[in-house]
Amino acid sequence: MELRTKDLTLRTVGYKDIEEVARMWSFENGAIPLDEAEKAIEYMQNNHMQNKAGQIYHLCFAIFEKDKNKIIGWCGLDGKIDGKLYIFYSIDVAYRNRGFATQCAERLLSYAFDEAGVPYVNGGCDKENIASYKVMVKIGMREDGFEENGAPLFFINDELYRRNRLISNFEKRNILVLWFNSFDEIKQHLLDEIPKNAKVGIGNSETLKGMKITKALCDRGNVVFDKTLGKTLDEVKELKRNALLTDYYISGANAVSVDGKIVNIDHSGNRVAAIAYGPDRVYIVVGKNKIVATYSEAMKRAKNIAAPLNAKRAGYNPPCVAVGHCTDCLSPERVCNNVSIVEGQHEKNRLTLLIANEEEGF
Repeated sequence: MELRTKDLTLRTVGYKDIEEVARMWSFENGAIPLDEAEKAIEYMQNNHMQNKAGQIYHLCFAIFEKDKNKIIGWCGLDGKIDGKLYIFYSIDVAYRNRGFATQCAERLLSYAFDEAGVPYVNGGCDKENIASYKVMVKIGMREDGFEENGAPLFFINDELYRRNRLISNFEKRNILVLWFNSFDEIKQHLLDEIPKNAKVGIGNSETLKGMKITKALCDRGNVVFDKTLGKTLDEVKELKRNALLTDYYISGANAVSVDGKIVNIDHSGNRVAAIAYGPDRVYIVVGKNKIVATYSEAMKRAKNIAAPLNAKRAGYNPPCVAVGHCTDCLSPERVCNNVSIVEGQHEKNRLTLLIANEEEGF
């Protein structure tokens, strides 16, 4: 088995590697005889045979610099201790302080959650090992107590791993992500962040309706342009137009992908227009039910879950309402007229993604 990082190759060893295994099996104590290296290879191979989907007994990789055959350390995942799965890594002194431990640890977590399908990974380090402690923190593991000798313990599960990846992927795209326990917390955050004299646009959203954010803003004196406040078609049109040039704009989303995409499908396009350009600051509010792994899954969710439900809510009857999924119709009642995929922002943090650890909306 072989895994790759930017600078490294992580590979399980075989008998062709026996001389390198002899040299590096216990590199801090010196080389071991070839017969002991052979036993070490057999030990690793026997352990690997006990691994299965969703459960790793033991997995050990030799660490190589990319396109080189010299072992510079070991890393892996060990499930033999106390029934828990632990991440481990050890780099030869000559290759430390080059970010290699972080690369190994990040790739091991990726393998554990994305490929092996394990539910959690534990970690730990000596209390004096500041470098290893920093690696654990950098890869998103959380402190989870201490051993009797004071050594810190770490933990990460699948949910936290994907949350960390989502935040990191959006930050690389100049989009700030904030995570909250509830929509009530998001509502209070918005009221704290938006000045009382600011003009605010609202994108029609079941999530925002449930939060009653429009009423809260109006009650304290903000000028709010929300199409649901219109009593006639002309008023609705004017509210949507005015919302495009507000100081702040708040909207929901049909789907958010861990790989860094925000997907919205609109009937008339006012919501996706404001998200793209116009308001100085934009807040996208979603529940955890809107989060999917990839852009492809985000599009599927927007078309096959959100669009049919939104069409039904709005009183339209395209084919998707009856069959429950997109038919790529040309119906005059089609609501999928404008598709927006936000992949980044030119202006850093103009757009903030607010995620509640609750489920709400379509």
